[in-house]
Amino acid sequence: MLDDSDSPYYCLNLHDYVTILAITENNEVLLVSQYRPALERMSLELPSGHIESGESPEQAARRELLEETGYETNEIILLNSFDPNTGRQSNKLWGFFAENVKKTENQNREKNVDLVVCKLNEFLDLLKNGKLIHSLDLSVILLALIKNKLILK
Repeated sequence: MLDDSDSPYYCLNLHDYVTILAITENNEVLLVSQYRPALERMSLELPSGHIESGESPEQAARRELLEETGYETNEIILLNSFDPNTGRQSNKLWGFFAENVKKTENQNREKNVDLVVCKLNEFLDLLKNGKLIHSLDLSVILLALIKNKLILK
């Protein structure tokens, strides 16, 4: 049913972006900490970023993982794509899972993004204690759990 009211409606046409839940060969989760001006504080998040022109979502996920963490993977799995905000945004979020990621010699990591590597039990504590607050990250984590990609003990 269409809304026939005369009220203005605003939609944000933003770039699609990717979020990657990455697990190292030592069963550690890769997170990043960065300042978020909208929150006026640091935020602990999964690696993520915009898909650049001409890039596939998978290419963007691999690039963002490398740029933000200095890690890479041979295999990356698309969990799903999401509509981040059906009421105001037209873009998509592409959620990926990668395991056995390995550190590279890449010294050109993104500035002002700090890598945080935590064991799975520490990651679970962060989740339980509300330290991971980005709802779209939580969506990717939940989907990885449901699809049995991420096993927390």
